[in-house]
Amino acid sequence: LLDQKCVSMAPETTTYRIASVPRGALISYVDEERELIAPMTFQPILGARQTIAAAPIHAGRSFDRWLDGLKTLGRTFVVERPEKTFTAVYVNRKPIAKVTVRPTKRRDVFTLNASASRDPEGEPVSVAWRFSDGSQKLGKVVTKRFNGLGRHTGTVTVRDPLGGLARQSFEVRVRRAR
Repeated sequence: LLDQKCVSMAPETTTYRIASVPRGALISYVDEERELIAPMTFQPILGARQTIAAAPIHAGRSFDRWLDGLKTLGRTFVVERPEKTFTAVYVNRKPIAKVTVRPTKRRDVFTLNASASRDPEGEPVSVAWRFSDGSQKLGKVVTKRFNGLGRHTGTVTVRDPLGGLARQSFEVRVRRAR
């Protein structure tokens, strides 16, 4: 079929595929204003310039790259043969551990706060504390009594739901009363 200007009314299309690792990522088909859920096929017009864009976060993971190595979320391409598959690859970025240590009114008791710790994908994190005396505590904010004067150390471990973890060491000093 042709219109009066000899433009094809039934342009030739081909089949392209989108995929993601892990499966199920939302891919925007920008030119068609559609959202595709990977894996899926679509039929762009041969010779057309098209754009797709991967979601920045999927299933608790961050977009890392397209399987062919392209690092940008969006990609523009000219539709040609042979058919192509575009695969978005997502990875779990490790959480970020941040610790603040504050003395309390008692010289040997400190408040340890890891509430500024976070997961880059926005997932909840769990926080575990390990101290140089062998004791342990759970929670974003804890208080700890350190026995004896001098330096005491510890480590906070922040874990995301996919098993990514970050650690940060800290030190406190218990001083003599003035």
